[in-house]
Order: sequence, then C-alpha cells, then structure tokens
Amino acid sequence: MSRHAKCRAGGAAGGRALERLATRADGWLPIVGAGQFEATARTWDRVRAAAAAAGRDAGRMELIVVGNVTLAGRPLPAGRVPFTGTLDQVIEDIFAASAAGADEVIIDLNLQPRFAGAGQVLEAAQAIQERVKEAGA
Repeated sequence: MSRHAKCRAGGAAGGRALERLATRADGWLPIVGAGQFEATARTWDRVRAAAAAAGRDAGRMELIVVGNVTLAGRPLPAGRVPFTGTLDQVIEDIFAASAAGADEVIIDLNLQPRFAGAGQVLEAAQAIQERVKEAGA
C-alpha cells in the first residue's frame, strides 16, 4: 500500500515561494498580518491557478490558517494582528479566514500567559468552538 504524506508549506507566497507552493506543496499555511485576509485570498487564488497551470489538481490543495491567539480584556483597535483581542474579535478572524478560502483554521492557545493550566486552555477552546458553531460555521 502506497501512502502519500501531505506536504504543506508555510510562510509568504511571492515569487519563487509561490512557484514552489504551486508545483510541490499539498497546501499552504500563510502568514496573515493585520488586514491581510483579502490579500491572502488573492494569493491563494494565484497559487491554485499556478498549480493548475502546472498540471496539478488544485482542488486537492488546502489552505490552512493558524491563529496564534492572544486574548485581551477589551477590544483592540482596527489594524490589530489577526487572532488578537477579545473573544468576539477572534471569532471574527475565524470567519475572515474562512471567507478567504481557508479549509481549516487551527486555533493555537499555547502562548496565553493568562491560563494557569490545561483546564483553562480547554475551556477557552470550547468557548471558541461553541461560538463558531452558534454563528453557523
């Protein structure tokens, strides 16, 4: 039995990196900066078009966004880094990633100094999951 391990490349996707994504990778884990979900969607379209032009099945490629969450006690201003701010702002970012074409959004809560233990991390993850489900995603 032959098994193919999926190779997803992370980082920026310009120039030669875009070419490598299109011709070698099974997906992309982009770096999404402040206000860049729409730019990410446009770049993902370019990656998939280049993959198709190279004879690859672009429909099998996956866009996976990693949200390194930093929760704040109050809303952060416009121009904030994605997945930072209140729980509502993080939920908005999950939907923005989905609208940009993300097949999957990984929520990383590991760098939260406010969590005293794994139980609090799990509670936050469950709260995010419930809010996303309630909103219909």
